[in-house]
Amino acid sequence: MKTLQGYGVTLEPVKHSDIEMVRNWRNDPNVAGFMHFRDHITREMQEKWFQSINSPSNAYFIIFIDNRPVGMTELKKIDHAQKTAEGGIFFHDSTLRHSIYPYAVILLRNRFGFNDLKLNSLYAHILDDNHRAIRFNRSLGYIPTEQCEEPGKRLYILTRDRFFESVAKYRNILEKL
Repeated sequence: MKTLQGYGVTLEPVKHSDIEMVRNWRNDPNVAGFMHFRDHITREMQEKWFQSINSPSNAYFIIFIDNRPVGMTELKKIDHAQKTAEGGIFFHDSTLRHSIYPYAVILLRNRFGFNDLKLNSLYAHILDDNHRAIRFNRSLGYIPTEQCEEPGKRLYILTRDRFFESVAKYRNILEKL
């Protein structure tokens, strides 16, 4: 997997040496409270997770801003035949959560998905009580569906066309980064 750069951010593929940092971030209550899996993650669980993501059907990245690791984003469950993938993101650095940087990360990651991986749509499963994530994803062009993976966890879809509309919408802001 290659490193992605643009919009003032760098996305570097997750390496084995990153997994303890990611585990600490995920165990932070300020991060875990917004995740589907909220239990404490052990070192053994994290190692098993890392081994499971090393495949062509996953692209996990550490988010860097000003050469500082601040979070993680991914395209997972990449289905090359159906041309779909599921996306996710979290920032450990809470000062960045309400900035333009989440938009920069998602637009860069999604550009990789649509242009490099030739995907036709991306999806996200969002908890119904995660209002911040719902607003964020809708502002990027994701549309809610009636489909729920489990009660309280709705499926949102982003098509290629809607993605390129959102890039145009944020271009002027992102060019300042």
